[in-house]
Amino acid sequence: MSGTKKERPEEIFRRYGGQLRMSEAIAHGITRYILYALKDRASSSQSAEASTGCRNYLRSTTLM
Repeated sequence: MSGTKKERPEEIFRRYGGQLRMSEAIAHGITRYILYALKDRASSSQSAEASTGCRNYLRSTTLM
């Protein structure tokens, strides 16, 4: 192992204020499948923070 800590997708989204374009997410190593899983998890989650972050992500990608 290289000894570097891999950042979780949630941490990456938080660092960027909950919004990333698909291309930006992919550049950070987040696949579209992970993005869809995050969206699904947030829509069923009671956490307002996670839900808001994914909704903001979806709005930013659908308006482009």
